[in-house]
Amino acid sequence: KAHGACRDKPGTRMRCFGNAREAAALPTLPFSCFPQQAGPALAAAAAPSEMGQTHSGAEAFSINSIAHQTDLSKEQLADIHEKFMKIAHESPQAGDTVITLAQFQAVLLSTDIHASNKGFLEALFTAFDKNGDGLINFVEYCSGVSILLKGSAEDKFRLCFDIYDRNKSNQISKAEMLQVMNNMNLSISVADRDSRSFGDKDLVAFVDAIFAEYDKEHDDMLTYDEFLGAVKKYPKLVEFS
Repeated sequence: KAHGACRDKPGTRMRCFGNAREAAALPTLPFSCFPQQAGPALAAAAAPSEMGQTHSGAEAFSINSIAHQTDLSKEQLADIHEKFMKIAHESPQAGDTVITLAQFQAVLLSTDIHASNKGFLEALFTAFDKNGDGLINFVEYCSGVSILLKGSAEDKFRLCFDIYDRNKSNQISKAEMLQVMNNMNLSISVADRDSRSFGDKDLVAFVDAIFAEYDKEHDDMLTYDEFLGAVKKYPKLVEFS
């Protein structure tokens, strides 16, 4: 099946994280859990404030500001904002400017991004939720969607790292990698189609082998650069579909 970068057109599917050929050309950059295009202002909007107002970003930043900080046009942002807020208002118990995991798939679909794998949706939601409060505001959503629709290969591989880094520690543990692969049924993808069934023990052995080869610090954790090295050899680690 074909894999490649998402295009900004209707019907985009979640086979949009590039491939190993793209990874080979990526520069080695310090890890940042926020996309490079977003900039510090947008990152600050997604972070909790000192007053505990974790979701004031949508009001604090105009469409013009967000357009400047992402690769989305003002017209796209206005359209996304209308659809995002409409769905957010349907479940106001969480706040009428934020969405929950239960609403996430509907918002993605309204942006012409189709995803049905429950494990992937949960992992992507966690990656979008930069402040880790279990909700996504408009700024956080636009930051993530900008990567899916128009991000560079580097941005998309950083998002892949965030998907595996479930506790936002800037490192991936063996347990996190196993959990993501199990939740998304990636064990089927990484197995040779002609081989015997790829069971739990095989998956553990596969993850152990990745860490043995790429965990340079021998601390049972993968940094972004170490993760990228593993992806170059095992591209199916990021071929979510």
